[in-house]
Amino acid sequence: MDESNVYPPIIFTAFLGIIGWIIIQFIFTPIMKYKAERNNISELLTFYAHFMTSLGCADTSEASDKFRVARATLETAINNIPAYSVYSFLHLLPEKKQLQEVYKALIFISNGIPQTDKIIILQIVTELANKKKLIIKTLNLLISD
Repeated sequence: MDESNVYPPIIFTAFLGIIGWIIIQFIFTPIMKYKAERNNISELLTFYAHFMTSLGCADTSEASDKFRVARATLETAINNIPAYSVYSFLHLLPEKKQLQEVYKALIFISNGIPQTDKIIILQIVTELANKKKLIIKTLNLLISD
Protein backbone atom coordinates (compact mmCIF):
# COMPACT_ATOMS: atom_id res chain seq x y z
CA MET A 1 0.00 0.00 0.00
CA ASP A 2 1.29 3.41 -0.94
CA GLU A 3 1.89 5.78 2.01
CA SER A 4 0.66 8.79 0.05
CA ASN A 5 -2.84 7.24 -0.13
CA VAL A 6 -3.05 6.76 3.65
CA TYR A 7 -2.49 10.33 4.79
CA PRO A 8 -5.41 12.13 3.06
CA PRO A 9 -8.11 10.00 4.76
CA ILE A 10 -6.38 10.39 8.13
CA ILE A 11 -6.11 14.15 7.69
CA PHE A 12 -9.71 14.36 6.48
CA THR A 13 -10.94 12.31 9.46
CA ALA A 14 -8.97 14.48 11.88
CA PHE A 15 -10.35 17.61 10.21
CA LEU A 16 -13.93 16.31 10.54
CA GLY A 17 -13.28 15.42 14.18
CA ILE A 18 -12.06 18.95 14.92
CA ILE A 19 -15.04 20.50 13.12
CA GLY A 20 -17.41 18.22 15.05
CA TRP A 21 -15.77 19.15 18.35
CA ILE A 22 -16.08 22.87 17.54
CA ILE A 23 -19.76 22.48 16.67
CA ILE A 24 -20.43 20.57 19.89
CA GLN A 25 -18.45 22.95 22.10
CA PHE A 26 -19.68 26.23 20.66
CA ILE A 27 -23.21 25.46 19.52
CA PHE A 28 -24.74 22.40 21.18
CA THR A 29 -23.20 22.82 24.64
CA PRO A 30 -24.45 26.43 25.11
CA ILE A 31 -27.92 25.44 23.90
CA MET A 32 -27.96 22.49 26.32
CA LYS A 33 -26.89 24.81 29.16
CA TYR A 34 -29.78 27.13 28.25
CA LYS A 35 -32.22 24.22 28.30
CA ALA A 36 -30.83 23.01 31.65
CA GLU A 37 -31.27 26.48 33.12
CA ARG A 38 -34.79 26.66 31.75
CA ASN A 39 -35.56 23.37 33.50
CA ASN A 40 -33.96 24.71 36.69
CA ILE A 41 -36.27 27.75 36.61
CA SER A 42 -39.26 25.48 36.04
CA GLU A 43 -38.27 23.43 39.11
CA LEU A 44 -37.81 26.61 41.17
CA LEU A 45 -41.25 27.88 40.18
CA THR A 46 -42.82 24.56 41.07
CA PHE A 47 -40.95 24.23 44.37
CA TYR A 48 -41.76 27.75 45.57
CA ALA A 49 -45.34 27.76 44.27
CA HIS A 50 -46.48 26.18 47.52
CA PHE A 51 -44.59 28.83 49.47
CA MET A 52 -46.25 31.64 47.58
CA THR A 53 -49.71 30.30 48.26
CA SER A 54 -49.19 29.45 51.93
CA LEU A 55 -47.20 31.60 54.31
CA GLY A 56 -44.07 30.30 56.01
CA CYS A 57 -43.22 27.17 54.07
CA ALA A 58 -39.72 28.21 53.01
CA ASP A 59 -36.97 30.67 53.74
CA THR A 60 -38.04 33.86 51.96
CA SER A 61 -34.60 35.38 51.50
CA GLU A 62 -33.39 32.11 50.00
CA ALA A 63 -36.32 32.02 47.57
CA SER A 64 -35.81 35.62 46.49
CA ASP A 65 -32.09 35.08 45.98
CA LYS A 66 -32.64 31.89 43.99
CA PHE A 67 -34.97 33.65 41.55
CA ARG A 68 -32.45 36.45 41.06
CA VAL A 69 -29.63 33.96 40.49
CA ALA A 70 -31.83 32.00 38.08
CA ARG A 71 -32.48 35.16 36.07
CA ALA A 72 -28.76 35.94 35.88
CA THR A 73 -27.75 32.41 34.90
CA LEU A 74 -30.46 32.27 32.25
CA GLU A 75 -29.21 35.50 30.72
CA THR A 76 -25.63 34.20 30.82
CA ALA A 77 -26.67 30.95 29.14
CA ILE A 78 -28.45 32.90 26.39
CA ASN A 79 -25.51 35.24 25.86
CA ASN A 80 -23.16 32.26 25.41
CA ILE A 81 -25.08 30.93 22.41
CA PRO A 82 -23.38 32.10 19.20
CA ALA A 83 -25.62 33.41 16.41
CA TYR A 84 -28.62 33.42 18.73
CA SER A 85 -30.68 35.47 16.29
CA VAL A 86 -30.36 32.70 13.67
CA TYR A 87 -31.73 30.07 16.05
CA SER A 88 -34.43 32.48 17.13
CA PHE A 89 -35.37 33.16 13.51
CA LEU A 90 -35.63 29.40 12.90
CA HIS A 91 -37.84 29.14 16.03
CA LEU A 92 -35.37 26.79 17.72
CA LEU A 93 -35.00 29.24 20.62
CA PRO A 94 -37.31 32.00 21.91
CA GLU A 95 -37.00 35.56 20.65
CA LYS A 96 -35.05 38.14 22.68
CA LYS A 97 -38.30 40.05 23.30
CA GLN A 98 -39.82 36.99 24.96
CA LEU A 99 -36.69 36.52 27.05
CA GLN A 100 -36.90 40.12 28.27
CA GLU A 101 -40.40 39.32 29.53
CA VAL A 102 -39.07 36.24 31.31
CA TYR A 103 -36.29 38.29 32.94
CA LYS A 104 -38.84 40.86 34.13
CA ALA A 105 -41.14 38.14 35.45
CA LEU A 106 -38.37 36.47 37.45
CA ILE A 107 -37.37 39.76 39.06
CA PHE A 108 -41.04 40.58 39.67
CA ILE A 109 -41.48 37.24 41.43
CA SER A 110 -38.30 37.82 43.42
CA ASN A 111 -39.46 41.27 44.51
CA GLY A 112 -42.93 39.97 45.35
CA ILE A 113 -41.69 37.43 47.89
CA PRO A 114 -42.10 38.93 51.36
CA GLN A 115 -38.75 39.47 53.04
CA THR A 116 -39.86 38.20 56.42
CA ASP A 117 -37.73 35.65 58.19
CA LYS A 118 -39.18 32.29 59.03
CA ILE A 119 -38.47 32.90 62.72
CA ILE A 120 -40.59 36.06 62.73
CA ILE A 121 -43.43 34.20 61.03
CA LEU A 122 -43.24 31.44 63.63
CA GLN A 123 -43.26 34.04 66.42
CA ILE A 124 -46.38 35.65 64.98
CA VAL A 125 -48.12 32.28 64.63
CA THR A 126 -47.14 31.37 68.20
CA GLU A 127 -48.49 34.67 69.53
CA LEU A 128 -51.75 34.16 67.67
CA ALA A 129 -52.03 30.63 69.04
CA ASN A 130 -51.42 31.88 72.57
CA LYS A 131 -54.07 34.60 72.15
CA LYS A 132 -56.48 32.00 70.79
CA LYS A 133 -55.86 29.80 73.85
CA LEU A 134 -56.44 32.79 76.12
CA ILE A 135 -59.69 33.61 74.32
CA ILE A 136 -60.84 29.99 74.54
CA LYS A 137 -60.04 29.89 78.28
CA THR A 138 -61.94 33.13 78.78
CA LEU A 139 -64.93 31.83 76.84
CA ASN A 140 -64.90 28.59 78.83
CA LEU A 141 -64.89 30.56 82.08
CA LEU A 142 -67.78 32.69 80.89
CA ILE A 143 -69.78 29.68 79.73
CA SER A 144 -69.17 27.69 82.92
CA ASP A 145 -70.45 30.55 85.13
